[in-house]
Amino acid sequence: MTQHGLTPAAVSFRADGTAFSEAYGDIYHSAAGALGQARHVFLAGNGLPGRWRGRRRFTIVETGFGTGLNFLATWLGWRTFHGAAMPSSSSIATPKGGFHAPGAEGTPQGVVSSTGPDGPRLHFVSFERYPLVRDDMQRALMQHQGVTATNGTFRDGGPDRDADAQDRADLAPLIHALVDAWPSVLTNGVHRLSFDNDRVVLTLVFGDACECAGQMRLRADAFYLDGFSPACNPAMWQPRLFKALARMADEGATVATYTSAGQVRRDLIDAGFAVRRLPGFGGKRQMSAGPFAPRWRVRRHPPPIPAVCQSGDTGTNSPVNATSKHRTAMIIGAGVAGSAVADQLTRRGWHVVLIERSERAAQGASGNPAGIFHPVVTRDEGRATRWSRAAFLYALRYWRNLDRHDTDGAGHIGTLSTHRRLRWSDTGLVQRIARVSGTSVPNADDLDARGRTQKIVTDLANPNKAMEIPASAPSLSVTEDEGGDVPEAPGLPASIAERVTSPIIHALTGVSLQGDGWWFKEGGWIDPRSLIDCMLHRARSAAHAKTPTGRAPDDAPLIDTHTAHDVSPLDIRFGVHVARVSQHDGTWHAYDAENTIIASADIVVLANASDAERVAGINFLPTEPVRGQLTVLPLVPQIRSVHARADTFEDTPLSAAHATLQALKMPLIGGAYVIPLPTPAHAKHEGRTGNPSDIGATLLTGASYQIGDTSTAIRDAEHRDNLARLALLLDLPPDTFLALSADPCASNDQLLNNTIGGRAAIRCVTGDRMPFVGQLPNTEVALAKASALRGAHLADVPRMPGLFGIFGLGSRGILWSALAAECLASLIEGEPAPIENDLLDAMDPARFLLRHLRRSSSEPR
Repeated sequence: MTQHGLTPAAVSFRADGTAFSEAYGDIYHSAAGALGQARHVFLAGNGLPGRWRGRRRFTIVETGFGTGLNFLATWLGWRTFHGAAMPSSSSIATPKGGFHAPGAEGTPQGVVSSTGPDGPRLHFVSFERYPLVRDDMQRALMQHQGVTATNGTFRDGGPDRDADAQDRADLAPLIHALVDAWPSVLTNGVHRLSFDNDRVVLTLVFGDACECAGQMRLRADAFYLDGFSPACNPAMWQPRLFKALARMADEGATVATYTSAGQVRRDLIDAGFAVRRLPGFGGKRQMSAGPFAPRWRVRRHPPPIPAVCQSGDTGTNSPVNATSKHRTAMIIGAGVAGSAVADQLTRRGWHVVLIERSERAAQGASGNPAGIFHPVVTRDEGRATRWSRAAFLYALRYWRNLDRHDTDGAGHIGTLSTHRRLRWSDTGLVQRIARVSGTSVPNADDLDARGRTQKIVTDLANPNKAMEIPASAPSLSVTEDEGGDVPEAPGLPASIAERVTSPIIHALTGVSLQGDGWWFKEGGWIDPRSLIDCMLHRARSAAHAKTPTGRAPDDAPLIDTHTAHDVSPLDIRFGVHVARVSQHDGTWHAYDAENTIIASADIVVLANASDAERVAGINFLPTEPVRGQLTVLPLVPQIRSVHARADTFEDTPLSAAHATLQALKMPLIGGAYVIPLPTPAHAKHEGRTGNPSDIGATLLTGASYQIGDTSTAIRDAEHRDNLARLALLLDLPPDTFLALSADPCASNDQLLNNTIGGRAAIRCVTGDRMPFVGQLPNTEVALAKASALRGAHLADVPRMPGLFGIFGLGSRGILWSALAAECLASLIEGEPAPIENDLLDAMDPARFLLRHLRRSSSEPR
């Protein structure tokens, strides 16, 4: 089965349980001694675990993930090497066996302390063109967790027990965690999974290794070359791939592989790896391994380094040195983006000062009662589709993990918090497909789907029956304005988005509509204020902080706190206006209007939307404000209570329209949106306040889009426009919801004000509608060197050391912020990027400056 360019592995299993690749005619690993081979060839071949000593982070790159056995063996070795100091979780036991560095018992001397969020982190990046589906992976790994492939029972402990028996038992919980976290939706691109409380990070790159390696931004310490044999899969052993790996190799990096083929060794040597033959494992006489020792320059740009250099960092050219034993960051802006960065950095051991000019968090666009989330459907698998898909899948994993986060900050897997739960729904969303004039848009019924349509409708009507939807469902892509005329949705398999007919839309949403639509099966809505509250709570408890009473400081609502507890890695300061920031002697300072220092830190992250350019004092960061007003519709009884003819209300068109709205079961979008919001657990039903989020069960619709307008006043004209577009979304006359004006004794404005609520906020968008995420450019230096930067790449543009930005996320800030914050934190830490290089470039804050430099250099003198 091909999933939009990605083909899952075709796997068969031999009698002993060994997985066999049908595509390459080769086994994934030997049935006996597979763990021993992984340790001998890949760990020992790269000098591991000894090279982990004293390292804050270590990055391994693998070609060919396969069943994940090399990753599991490395993870087991990492946990064993760091001993009991490694964080544990309720579902992953600390191993009792495994292997040790010579003379190392418990926590080795010289190793970086692994307690707290600033402990050592292992990054494992693996390329795989044909990933296994979850069931095949689980079956392939059964024999490596002390379970037989035939009866699923544990092996006994008799005298014939194999030499790897203890390691098998230790691997069992790790295998369970890997299989449980394995992507349920296999798509091209990068997928990031975290284990051991973020101490072990697995970055999966699904796609052709030769093509994808050049798109990854990282600094590698070791390489595992473990593709199928050169005879079976020569594409995995090409010189082009080796050269791409060399461009990401750190000084002192090493490589190891099980093959000793002469051509492979010669190509590795040409790429800069001084490999030689070494004794192989088991029946194989020789293997190859060696250091990265290029005899000439192999790359134009060095791999990324941390923004702040500390003991244990490999980067010796870091632009900023830590001013204390703690790395400190200042984040300006406590919206969704700033709060997400605070969460990411505190989980990496940073001490963060979060500054917000309002008296509470989430007072801008992040303060709306709810926002929808779903991937964008476009005509091809371009950058917009790939970024949207990656952000969507990452956000779902991130939010689900955040929603089950334990209040003590330990991050125990499966532990549910009783405080600060997310208010959200991922149970689905439907987007109507607009007809495009002048084009032929096939209906799903014309695609031989009549029988399948009836089956889905029947399944939806029976809540006790699990619905089965074929992965080969017909689909039709739409553009971002809800139109489209292409036969499929590139990059979005049916498990993410499926085209459905009118009967299915009715069964899903409860509303009868004409035409087809997109069913985003895990789309939905989320309350951004609850998201911010959860992120800041986790950030505050990242160091397992305790109050003097021994309890976690979780009693007071975090968004109302003006100063954080001294024990917390997060210091929140509300009602503080930052006039400017500047750097002196390697330290960044924020100043108020009186030129008084507000706060100081090693780095600054600007997450303050349209105000970022002014605070930074940097040009070529073009943004524009966009006003958006949403409308909140209350329950039908509230409409009746203000209608002058309540006794005849049931006979009015407005009554029928509101009955339609009350039947709505999931968000519906298409030119407008409508979100059915349940009653919040903390809400009271007596009356209502001016805040639309304080209303009980409501319907949220909108929103207006006024470019350049910065007013947040509620306008009746925009309410009317929202209501007109809502009516069109529901196939109703545009004036349906303005029928309240039928009362001759009251003005239309009065009736509108008495029956609906609203909120207006300002979004910040960029000129190309992609956000600014990354290190800010030094425009003064760049302009002075304009002639030298002719033909430059983004990596050549001078940067402001320690100054970063994450803003311009527009109307998709809720969905984009999680992955954008992960990108920024990875850049600051010098970690492997969670997305491809071209997507990072598309968000680079220096992109507009570079365009200006290129245009200037091409102009005649």
